[in-house]
Amino acid sequence: MGQPLCESRFIPGQVLLIETGSARLLGEQDGRLSTLVKLEPGSVIGVASLLRGSGCEDVRAASELVARCLSDEQFLQLMQSDAAVAAYCREHLWEAELAALIESLLNNSPTQSRPISSWMGELLPLAHVLEASNRSAVQAALGEKQRLFLSSSPDNPDCGAPGDELLDVDVIATLPRSRHGWPMRLIALPATALQGLQADSAADEVLQTEVVSPVPGSALHQSDIPLAPLRPPVSRFNQPETDDRDFFVSGEGVLEETLACFQMLTKLMKLPFRRDAVERVLRDQLRRGQ
Repeated sequence: MGQPLCESRFIPGQVLLIETGSARLLGEQDGRLSTLVKLEPGSVIGVASLLRGSGCEDVRAASELVARCLSDEQFLQLMQSDAAVAAYCREHLWEAELAALIESLLNNSPTQSRPISSWMGELLPLAHVLEASNRSAVQAALGEKQRLFLSSSPDNPDCGAPGDELLDVDVIATLPRSRHGWPMRLIALPATALQGLQADSAADEVLQTEVVSPVPGSALHQSDIPLAPLRPPVSRFNQPETDDRDFFVSGEGVLEETLACFQMLTKLMKLPFRRDAVERVLRDQLRRGQ
């Protein structure tokens, strides 16, 4: 329980289909994590991030869980070989990508205190996904007073970023396809539904803590089911970003490699790195042959 299955910082290196047990899709608001959606058997994890070319899923196990797994490469091959699977995945609005859009809009409305989960419940039935290459559908949505937001992450940052609002049909039509050849994904929402999201809220809603109890009778004893890794694998399709380049530290030799690991750990934990002090301890341990 609580083991990470997918992290929003990265495109995952696998797609999971929950077979038994449950998980939680998490969202962050005002520095606090809360449960947005409870994922039950049949739920899929990782597809939204791969389709949009940017991580958007923070998922944690909520109980003992068994899931079927495809690597990112296997999933992409399935999308290319099975037209029905590809059509469903591309036409489906994934809860995680809508949650990412809502988080982005809330970040631009700091006085808004209504929980993301509440907005999810209201907007999910109204939202739908479009492909940028479908000019007629895009034109029809704009004509119906719907607002269109970019969900995909283009390889070229000059073409926009997830959460950007798009207003011009011609600009949308010129958006490049993803590295896998898919059109950019757009999320369409009625303009009237977003008035409250981007306006000041008079009433505050309290975030409630969810206590998850183990599912009765959920103990699994199949010895042939491998244990999940402690951290979810990361896809090679992640775009190199400045933050990532600044994060990784290289080193050669036992001392420098160990120092590099400690330096990256302190970056993750947002702690100061006292290189001289750490190096003294490491050199002392190496002299002792430890």
